Amino acid sequence: MILPSEFKLGSEVFHLGSRYEVPCRLRYRIDDKKLSLRYDIINPQLLINDAFNVVLTQVEELTEITAHHGSFSGR
Repeated sequence: MILPSEFKLGSEVFHLGSRYEVPCRLRYRIDDKKLSLRYDIINPQLLINDAFNVVLTQVEELTEITAHHGSFSGR
């Protein structure tokens, strides 16, 4: 049996948000004759950034307020 090294999950990044194809990499380990499987999300920060921008755009449209990106110096 051959398992793919990469696959995609369909998931929401934020609760009740848009669904994304989440690219993943399959990882395995055999230790003491026991197989352990896990997966790593490939470039998770790209997914988070995109999902955040989608929500931000929705908030801007609903509130008619423009969000300003940047940092706050606290002064």
